[in-house]
Amino acid sequence: MLKPILLVSDGIADTSELFLRSYQMYKMFSDAKTTAKRTKSDTSTTKAESPEYDYTDADVYQELKIGQLAQKVLGRMLCDGCASDEEIEAMQTAEYSKQQFDLQYPLLRLATESETPLHYYAKPIEINGTCYRMCCEWFEKKGANNDRPYLLKWIEEHKK
Repeated sequence: MLKPILLVSDGIADTSELFLRSYQMYKMFSDAKTTAKRTKSDTSTTKAESPEYDYTDADVYQELKIGQLAQKVLGRMLCDGCASDEEIEAMQTAEYSKQQFDLQYPLLRLATESETPLHYYAKPIEINGTCYRMCCEWFEKKGANNDRPYLLKWIEEHKK
């Protein structure tokens, strides 16, 4: 129960919740200490070793809503290089996004500072030095429109 809450904690701005506020403060200062202590000999540590970058915990996936799962897990995986350059290119097409994720719009769209297009998250993600906006049109309805199986399949196939 705690893992899903901690996974989405940075997206919660409600400072009246004391547990989340204390965890966010802890993360803020523990990240600063870790960065300050890190030397060139420590560069062998990878993001995947951190529990925050664990893509393998399928139990956590069940607790998250589909949009949170897409933003937190898929977004992080894309930023961490779990998709090839060719796949990133294909994710910018409606056909690929429909086939792989059952989305009605391209999964990724180049981000411009001047606009936040309809159907895309406002916060851009950086993939290989380029900023993109990710589609926010994720649905989880029984029967006709359920994107969760498509997303879980992609995550499972691209885990590092």
